[in-house]
Amino acid sequence: MEIQDTLVYVSMIITVGISMIILTTVESFKNIFLTPQIKDVIYYLLSVFLVTVFQWAVGGAVFFLYNKIF
Repeated sequence: MEIQDTLVYVSMIITVGISMIILTTVESFKNIFLTPQIKDVIYYLLSVFLVTVFQWAVGGAVFFLYNKIF
């Protein structure tokens, strides 16, 4: 496996973990799996997905601007 592939996979795992940590600070998600309701779990997973995509977008923009400037 190429080193670039490994870095991509590791960064994906890290950003999803960061998204989950961010969302567990929200009061409604603190005990999401203690009393699971399907609506809450779907909302949580959708929120994790959206926060992760937002992090990738910001990271991509920073990378693009860095390469454009330097």
